[in-house]
Amino acid sequence: MTPLSDPSLLLAELDPDRPWDLRLLTLDHPHLPRLRRNEIELWKQCAEKHAGALLGVEVRIRHVGSMPLGEFLRRGLSPKEREDLRRWEFPLEDYPRAMESLSRALREGRDPPDPQGLLPLPQDHPALHLGPSSKPQENPLWEEAARFHLHTLARFLETRLPGGMPLIEDPLWVGARTWERLASKQEGIDLILTPLPLLTTGFPVSLPESLRGGVNAGLVAAHSGPLQGVVVFSSYPFLGRDEVMEGIRGSPPADPVEIMALCLIHELGHLLRRWGHAWDHPAGCPMKPSLDPDYGSWAQRVREHGPCRLPHPSMRTFQ
Repeated sequence: MTPLSDPSLLLAELDPDRPWDLRLLTLDHPHLPRLRRNEIELWKQCAEKHAGALLGVEVRIRHVGSMPLGEFLRRGLSPKEREDLRRWEFPLEDYPRAMESLSRALREGRDPPDPQGLLPLPQDHPALHLGPSSKPQENPLWEEAARFHLHTLARFLETRLPGGMPLIEDPLWVGARTWERLASKQEGIDLILTPLPLLTTGFPVSLPESLRGGVNAGLVAAHSGPLQGVVVFSSYPFLGRDEVMEGIRGSPPADPVEIMALCLIHELGHLLRRWGHAWDHPAGCPMKPSLDPDYGSWAQRVREHGPCRLPHPSMRTFQ
C-alpha cells in the first residue's frame, strides 16, 4: 500500500452544502443477475433521497453509460498489474498457511479497534453454522472469522451458474483490491455498478469483511479526480441466487433496490462526507458496517434509525 505520508493521498474536506453530480457506469453480463433499466433508475432516485436524509448532501446520479463486463475487465489491467495483485491473494491452495496468515492479519487489524466488542454474535450469524468447531463465543473471534471467510471463498470458487458456467472464472476478477485498481484508472466516472461478486480475496483485510465471508456491497477506490475517489458497488449480494449466497444471506430480499440504495449511502458517506467507520455509534448508523452478509437486516436498522446525529470519525485517505 502507498504510505499515508504521501500528501497527494490525503483527503481534502468537501463542502457538505454543495450539490454533487455523480456519473454512473453500469456493467452487464448475460449470465449474471442484474438490475433492469427501470430498476437502475429507481435505485438512483432512492439513493439520492437517502443521501439527503441520512448524509445531509444533495446528490444527483447520472447514468452516463454501460459496458459489457468482459470488455471492461480485458482492457482494465496490464499483465504486470495482474501479477502484482495476485501476490496479495490468500494462498487458498494451502489452507493451513492461508488460515494462519489471515487469522494473524485479523488479530492485528485496527478496524474495529476493539474486536471483542463485537461479541456475542447473533445466534443466526452464518459463522455459527459451519459445524461443531465453530464457536466464536469461545474461540478467538478472528480465528472463527478467518475460518468462515476461507470456507465461503472456497465454496464460491466451486459455484456454477445455470448452464454450467463458473460464477468465478478467476479469483482476480472478483477481488476487492482488483476493483480498487480498476476504478482508480477510470476517467469521467464516479460510481461503477458491477454484477460480479465483490469479494475480499487477499490482503489487506478487515474483521467485518471476514465476518461477511469476504462479501462486500461496495468500496471506495482512491482516484486523482476532484472527489479523490470512485465508488464500486456490487449488485450480487442482493440479487445472487446461488447456493452459497443464499446459504449465508438467505433468500433474495423482496425489495433489493431499496436495500441497495441504503447500502450505497455507506459508500457515499465515505466519498462525500469523508466519514470513517463509526464503531461506537448505535446500530442503525449508516457508517457502522454490516457484520453479516445479510445486508437486508442492516438496511432495515438504518431505515428505522434515521439520520445519525453523533459526530463521525474522519477518514484521512481512501487507501
